[in-house]
Amino acid sequence: MAVSPTTQFKINQVKNKPLRRVLKVILNTLDTMHDANKAAYDAFTTAVTVGPTSVTDHCGLAIHGSNKENALTARGFTYDIAGTAYYLAAQTEIDLSACAATATDTALGTQTSRAYLLHVDSTGTVDFTPGDDLAGTAAASAVVPDWPANKVGFGVIKRSNESTANDFTLGTTSMLTSGTTTFTSLTGIEAGALADTFTSSL
Repeated sequence: MAVSPTTQFKINQVKNKPLRRVLKVILNTLDTMHDANKAAYDAFTTAVTVGPTSVTDHCGLAIHGSNKENALTARGFTYDIAGTAYYLAAQTEIDLSACAATATDTALGTQTSRAYLLHVDSTGTVDFTPGDDLAGTAAASAVVPDWPANKVGFGVIKRSNESTANDFTLGTTSMLTSGTTTFTSLTGIEAGALADTFTSSL
């Protein structure tokens, strides 16, 4: 790597040619080391800036007081997406039937359980991702799906259908009908973690 014109001019002022060559080698080495260190620093800074995708506050996810097919969050919370912090105010009612996923969600099968992951994007839009049906009515065992890219999971609704019909659909059926519903707020869990260490504890 050539030294800068200004530095080269200063080197040229040295009368001793062997010394000039030594100075140029030393300065070239320093420039190379500087570039390598700068690249490492930039990579580290990017990693710190991007950061994890997670929720930092407990939102108080719960069933809505009167519209039992819907949910609410008792508190606002801060969440991080790709290094940018956002805030979602307390949701006095989350209309689950208005979520985009409702249109493609299927009724919960007879004598099965399912986990629904609630998540939010950078615009504050709340949606959910349904997990796979689990045979049996042990809602605690239902596998929690991981959240989609550029979204953050903030809560999980686990539902068991103890009726004899596929008659529970999140957002349209009361969560107090035949079955068990549990609500869990997520904090400090990064994307990718739900599928393994945290699934069994929710």
